[in-house]
Amino acid sequence: MKESKVQEVATKELVEVSESTKSKKIAEIRQWLKAWCGELDAMASNEGRELVPANQLLREAYGVKEGAKLHTFEGWKKVGAQVKKGEKALLFWGKPRKGQSYCPVVFLFAARQVAFKKGGVA
Repeated sequence: MKESKVQEVATKELVEVSESTKSKKIAEIRQWLKAWCGELDAMASNEGRELVPANQLLREAYGVKEGAKLHTFEGWKKVGAQVKKGEKALLFWGKPRKGQSYCPVVFLFAARQVAFKKGGVA
């Protein structure tokens, strides 16, 4: 399958952000993610795709197929899986919490980034 421009650019960006995420504050990560989503949106528009939701663009950029499971670190533990050593969280926009006027950044892992323990649920 041919990689889209969105996926091509994302690969480079992901390496850069995963290396620097630990040292960044959440506010800086939000700003970076907001700017990156703007770039992804512009690339999608250039490909003739208008009004694509940000998290859908992020899924495409990360190479996570539609319908593939995404969970937090703790979410995977609850279903009997362990995030593989060295895996970096994928950044997505979460739903605003009560009283918030913005979408928080959520740190998720895809199924390909985890190993199931004996008795775990896929």
